Amino acid sequence: MKSHLELSQVAFAAMLSKYVKVSKKDIAEIINQKSYWVISKAAKATKIADKGKIQRWFKWNKANSKRLYAYANKNINRSTAAGGWFKGKNYIDDTTAKEFIKKVRAARLRSVAYIKACWTTPFRGFRKAGKIRGPSSIKGARLKGKKKGKYRIAKPSWNPVGMFWNLAGAGVHADRRLPGQLNTQAEATKKYGKKALARAINAEKASMRQYIKRKMQQSARRLGPGRP
Repeated sequence: MKSHLELSQVAFAAMLSKYVKVSKKDIAEIINQKSYWVISKAAKATKIADKGKIQRWFKWNKANSKRLYAYANKNINRSTAAGGWFKGKNYIDDTTAKEFIKKVRAARLRSVAYIKACWTTPFRGFRKAGKIRGPSSIKGARLKGKKKGKYRIAKPSWNPVGMFWNLAGAGVHADRRLPGQLNTQAEATKKYGKKALARAINAEKASMRQYIKRKMQQSARRLGPGRP
C-alpha cells in the first residue's frame, strides 16, 4: 500500500487557539510559521538508511561475487538504476555485471535520505510564506528531479488553513522491495516518516505550550500581586 505523509491545521487546532490569544501575529502567519518548524523538526527526526550496510551489500569481492552476478543478471534489463544502458542483453559477463552493480549501488546511496529530502518543497514554501529567518535548507538532504512534496499556504481569511504532504511513499515503484532493503519505500515512509512527523508535532505543541505559559507569567507580573 502506497503511503504519503500529510498534516493540516486540524492537528494544531486545540493548541493554536490558545496560542493565538497570547500572540500578536495573524493566525495565517502563525500557521505558516508553525508548519515550517514542524517540517524542520520532522526532517531532522527522520531516520535515514545506513550507507555502510549498502556499501557492504553491494561490495564486489570473492564472497559476494556470485550473489551480485546473479542479481545483476536477473535485474539488468528492468532496473531503473541502470538507466536503460544495458537493456536488451541476454547474457552478461563479469565486467558488465560489475558496472551494473556499481550504478545500482550509487543510486541506492543517493537515495538514503529520500524521505527526508521529500520535505524540501513544503519546507521552502512555508519558510518564504512565514518570513522565517531559520535554516533555508534541510541538512543531509538533497532532492533531485521531480518534486516529491506538496503544500498549501495559509492565507488571511475567516478560517485560514495550511497543509503539506510528503509524497516519499506514493511513487510508482514505492511498493517494490529492492535487494538489501528491509522495507519498501512505502513501508519506510509509514514506519519512519510518520513517527518523525508525530514527534515533530508533539515538540511544536510543547513549544507553544511553553510560550503560552511564559506570556501568562509576564502578564501576571505586570498586573502585580493582589490584582484581579
